[in-house]
This record gives sequence, C-alpha cells and structure tokens, in this order.
Amino acid sequence: MNCLEFRRRLATDPGSRDPELVAHARGCSECAPALARAARLEQGLHQAVRVPVPENLASRILLRHSFDDRHRARRRRLSLALAASVVVLVAGTLAARFGADDVSALETEVLSLMRNATYALEATGPVSADAVAEALRPIGLGMEGSIGNVTFAGRCVVKGTLSGHIVLRGSRAPITVFLIPQTLVARRESIHPGAWNGVVVPHSSGTIAVVAEPGETLDAVAERVGAMVRWSTG
Repeated sequence: MNCLEFRRRLATDPGSRDPELVAHARGCSECAPALARAARLEQGLHQAVRVPVPENLASRILLRHSFDDRHRARRRRLSLALAASVVVLVAGTLAARFGADDVSALETEVLSLMRNATYALEATGPVSADAVAEALRPIGLGMEGSIGNVTFAGRCVVKGTLSGHIVLRGSRAPITVFLIPQTLVARRESIHPGAWNGVVVPHSSGTIAVVAEPGETLDAVAERVGAMVRWSTG
C-alpha cells in the first residue's frame, strides 16, 4: 500500500483499523500521525454524542418550540418527542391546574419560565404584527393591532397549557407577557418572581401575566394587551 492509497482509505473510513492501514502507518513517518489524528477524532466524536438527557426535557422542548422560524426543520425532527411530552402534559393537567386564588403557584411557574427562557429576553426583534399572529394562531389566540415594539413572539407551557409568550421592549428592560388560556386568578394580583415584578390579570376566558424588572409600567401593558387579545379565533 502506498501513501496515496492509505490517505484515500483513511478519509473514507477514519475509524478503520485494517491491518494493511496499521502496517503502512507503522512503517511510514508521514502517514503515522494521520492515523493517530483519525483515532483521536473518532474517540472525540463518540464522547460528544454520549450526552446525558437533561431534566425537564419535554418542557424545555416546548419552551423552545417557536423561538424562530429558522428552527422549523429542527422542530420536525423533534415531533415524536413533542407528541410524547404532550401526552404527559395533558394527563397531568387535571391534577395540576391552578386554583382561582393560587397566586403563589402561578408566581413559581412564572419564575421557572423566565429562568428557562432567557433566549426570549435576549431576542432583539423586531417582530411584525403578522409574525405575532402566526405565533399565537396554533393556540387559538389572536391579536388585533399592534401592542408595541415586540422583540420576541412564541409559545410556552404554563401548568400543562400551551400559552402565548411575547416580549416587548420596555423603557429600560424587556417586558414579558404570557397569554394563558385559563382563568388562573379571580382578580388582579401582584407577583414577585425572583428579581422581577409582575401582575396577573383575569381577562375573558384567560389570564394575562406581565413580568419585568422593577420600574416598568406593567398595568399599562396589561391593559393594552387586554384590549387587543382575542382568546378564540375560531
């Protein structure tokens, strides 16, 4: 075997340990390093794919589900995993729904969403009104008109229910809006999920949650969103 044939066969099958290849590498100072590099590459690839499955994988997949249209091809590959997670979520919904005054549970849920969806806070937009409508349509929600400078529009899961997830540009920091197709509170309530401040407001057949860093005018945003959201688009 000459060096050209050695390199051709190694390029075709870097993991090969054919006796001819090994024998040639032992006797050729030019080709021996190439075989060693191929062995290290194969070992690195095997280690790279041995990744442990993270906790709460189903929820994280759904949180990330609509981050950007550019990920649609990737979402199709995850369709089986999504289908399985939806079965689990639906099964747990009856036992896990919030009570009308369970503000503490809602606060905890919002805190988890904010921590697990930092990509939404980091998005810079702008997102058009048509893109917002496209993000909300699979949930059966609609938005009439513009609610402001939208930097992110997608979907998330709130206690087993697929909900709208919108981020607006605030005066100093992003303002997150969750549109939850459930009545989770009986009246307007203040929440304080971690370092954020928030308000949750019952509206028609759903709940609007607005969360931001201290100093933003949350009630004004909730009122503006409430005037434009449509909970059922038919």
